[in-house]
Amino acid sequence: MPSLPLDKYFKNSYQKLKHNFSIIIFSFLLPLIVFTILTLNVIFLKNSTFSWDISILLTIHNISQKFWDEFVPILTNFGGFKFILFFLTPIIVLFLSQIKRRLLIYLIVSIFSSAIVNFIIKILIHRSRPHLWESSYSFPSDYSFPSGHAMGSITLALTLLIIFWGSRWTIFFVILAGIYVISIGWTRLYLGVHFPSDILGGWLLGIAWTSLITLLLNPRQSEKNTN
Repeated sequence: MPSLPLDKYFKNSYQKLKHNFSIIIFSFLLPLIVFTILTLNVIFLKNSTFSWDISILLTIHNISQKFWDEFVPILTNFGGFKFILFFLTPIIVLFLSQIKRRLLIYLIVSIFSSAIVNFIIKILIHRSRPHLWESSYSFPSDYSFPSGHAMGSITLALTLLIIFWGSRWTIFFVILAGIYVISIGWTRLYLGVHFPSDILGGWLLGIAWTSLITLLLNPRQSEKNTN
């Protein structure tokens, strides 16, 4: 194994540490701190509801139309855990066929652990869902904060972006991922099954959790080392 000169070794180590430190601060700690503040406010607020939660929901509901009433219940399913598993199946098969074990482990751990963390925090916070208007849409029976659809969609988007980052389609994937994440969050508000703070909480926790898993498993570095 070739060795680097001592000065280059420390320089490379410093660059890696500096890079990881930036990721830790901006991708993990900052979203986690904001999520924690938001969570504490949800816990200690009277009726666990922000005034802007209600205002935003009612504003969205007031511009509802028949087309969206029929289309949104279909669109929102694309952020559910069942769809995410269905969507990931061919990618998992691809990684298995190419023996990309580390990327496969990263993908599975990221998606499944995110769902587990979301489930646990929902139970701990036990925030009731909004019921501001009558709806034909079947309300979920679980708790509201943080939104599972919001957290699941952003975890999926970030995980895939990290895996496939650097291809010539990167910019297109970033735009598509942004549209996907925002659209799923909007559908949950349109249907009235989540407060805006639920969506925000799901996004923040999803970013923090995906960043943590990425730092722990370092999938791209691992893949590079195995080639």
